[in-house]
Amino acid sequence: MNRIQDQAAKMTQTAIEALLRTARHVPEDKRDWQPMGAARSALNQMAECVQFAEYLCEWLTADYMPTSVDREKMMAIRQEFVERCKDQQWFEETARARYNELVEVIRSTADSRLDQEFLLPVGGRTVTGADMLFLGYWNLTYHLGQINYIQLMLGDTEMH
Repeated sequence: MNRIQDQAAKMTQTAIEALLRTARHVPEDKRDWQPMGAARSALNQMAECVQFAEYLCEWLTADYMPTSVDREKMMAIRQEFVERCKDQQWFEETARARYNELVEVIRSTADSRLDQEFLLPVGGRTVTGADMLFLGYWNLTYHLGQINYIQLMLGDTEMH
């Protein structure tokens, strides 16, 4: 029987590969396009996914959950990643490396942590350790949908 950690790891790995595949199909000159002039670009969402894996690794392995994140620092790092994600090879290699690390952290999460409750430092909601195993998957599939929608607005109706 699969452990929940194995299922979360499998789903997260599948989701990062789907996001990478989809991101390859965003035209290079449209990656920083913001629908309606204010919505988030594909690049911004790609950068968040790279960044989020690192946060989630920290949260899953920490002896205690940080009570907040430095939003100014977080957004500065995001902007740096936005610039770096313009290089598709950097994006793919970095995302794959970070999610491979996250998948290993998910798999190695002790059963004793699954029922523990944690207050997330972003969003301020309480989740269990089991819930936290799926946060990377959830974040990836959310942004995968956003990027697919941007592609649809750009006229790409293919399923990637």
